Formats: sequence, C-alpha cells, structure tokens
Amino acid sequence: TEVMTSTTTVSETAQPGTGAKWFNRILWLICLPAFILTVVLIYQHITFKNAIYESSKADLQQLTVDAAQQIDTILQQAMESAETLAESLTDASVNKKNMLVKLKAIIADNPYYFGGSITFAPFGYDADVRLYSAYYSRSGPDDELKFQQLADIYDYTSPEYDWFVGPMANGNRWGEPYWDEA
Repeated sequence: TEVMTSTTTVSETAQPGTGAKWFNRILWLICLPAFILTVVLIYQHITFKNAIYESSKADLQQLTVDAAQQIDTILQQAMESAETLAESLTDASVNKKNMLVKLKAIIADNPYYFGGSITFAPFGYDADVRLYSAYYSRSGPDDELKFQQLADIYDYTSPEYDWFVGPMANGNRWGEPYWDEA
C-alpha cells in the first residue's frame, strides 16, 4: 500500500502539460517585450535616419546657395574688371603701352582668374597689323603669369573660336568654357 500511495502522490503533483504551460508563459514574457523593443528600435532608426537626411539636405542646400553667391561675386568682379578695362581703352585713359600692364595686374590681383586677353577686331589695334590679342594666363605650379600673342598661334576670327566671333556678332555675353591651343 505504501507503494501505491507514493505512486498516487507522484501522479497528483505531476499533471500533464504543466511544464509546457510554464514554458509558454516564459516564452511570451521574453518574446513580447523583445518584439515591442524591436518595433520601437525600428521606429527610432527610421525617424533618426529621416532626421539626418533632412538635416543633410538642408545643409547641402545652404552650401549650394553659398557657393552660388560666391561664384556670382567672382563673376561680378570679372565683369567689372573687363568693363573698366574696356572703357579705359575706349576713352584712351590707358594707352597701348600701358594696357598690358593693366591686364596683367587685373589677372595677378585676382586668384580666381585663370587668364584674360585684350583682343582687337582685324586691323583694330593697328592699320598695319591684322590681328592682335594679348593674353595672360596662369602657368606652372606657382601660377606664374605667362604672356602669349594669340594672333601668333591661331586666327581667332575663324568661326570655331566662338569666344571672339560670338560677341563680335551678338554683343557682350558669357561664353562656354573652352580649351584651345593657347
């Protein structure tokens, strides 16, 4: 009888499925907070990523505006320098001898200028000289100013040299960047 009693006692305490219920409860207690935490972290990640994107976009837009303003300032200075030099040549306040000194000084004084020229229409410089185009440009590692007479290199009145032909036909304008022999 004693054996039976002990068997009965063991069978009453070890009900089938009790371990599985506890396991399921523990699993839910671990998985539910982990799932909630995962959802919160994903939301925070997306929110943070979007905030960084918007901040970066605003920063880049401001950099673009600042760069455009800086470029505009440089271009305004270039136009003023060219107009001042052209006016001084037109009203003869700068003569042919001093025009090269003035051109070189304009290029040397502005580190943003790569080069510049004083170019005359055919026979505009001298009745005996068909073409005359004095050109200074930066050259070498020290940006030393180098002088060239473009008329000795090519005929800049040819149609392919739009930097000269275009303004002569249509008036002053900004030209496209170009590469030529000079």
